[in-house]
Amino acid sequence: MFADYCVTVPPEAIVEPTTRADEIIDAIVPMSNPDSAVLDEQKQRSRKVGKNQVIEFRVSSGRKGALAVHGLSELVRIDPSRAEVVRFKAIYSGRFPLHFHGEDMSHFEISVLEIYG
Repeated sequence: MFADYCVTVPPEAIVEPTTRADEIIDAIVPMSNPDSAVLDEQKQRSRKVGKNQVIEFRVSSGRKGALAVHGLSELVRIDPSRAEVVRFKAIYSGRFPLHFHGEDMSHFEISVLEIYG
């Protein structure tokens, strides 16, 4: 079902689970779909991180679906029974959203990284 959202991740962005994260970011998937598919940065600021840092999102959700930072992380299935972790190395500069893809076919940002350097 989520195969349409898969993007090939460069090998240099993949990190081992034992690699220490430089930044840990907690995120929560809202129970209802936001009015816009794009994060309202007036309500939630984006997070600035340095290029080549290891980033770890710890995401909890009351909804089934999948998460990804397109172009940087593997697609991670999420289940309401436990928090999931999305980990990667920030190998590119730019703005990269963490997207939620719901089983109800919803698709929206839940967090944003601005990678500099």
